[in-house]
Amino acid sequence: MYLREMKKGTNKILVDRIFGLTDGVYNLNIYSYKEFKELVLKSSPQSIYIDNSKNRKKRYHVQRCRYFYDLFLQNKKVDPISIDAYCYGEHVTPYPVIDDGNHRLIAAKIAGIKTIKAYYGGRLDTLRYLQGKRKTLPEE
Repeated sequence: MYLREMKKGTNKILVDRIFGLTDGVYNLNIYSYKEFKELVLKSSPQSIYIDNSKNRKKRYHVQRCRYFYDLFLQNKKVDPISIDAYCYGEHVTPYPVIDDGNHRLIAAKIAGIKTIKAYYGGRLDTLRYLQGKRKTLPEE
């Protein structure tokens, strides 16, 4: 039930399921979701990506989410997020980890988007849960 490498192409993932397991706001180490959502909706967008994480201030994260929020509302193309599985030793857990795309995930949640495109490299049974094809998250 494991994928050996990132599945070619993208998968449609249910935003509420992935967000509930990997809170993107927590991953950015800022605010609660409710506070963050309010800030995003009041902010201006930041379209420029800053590669150096040392220069990323809280304002940057808020504005970056606003940028993707606006793209979602305008039905514009947004790059897929990247999801892998949390591993320890040789054990692959059913718990997903966002490798790339926290801002896009948060923006999708705020915009009320039901599904988001994702590259996925974890367990197949977890992928089925994230897609809504399975009712419960698999056990370890």
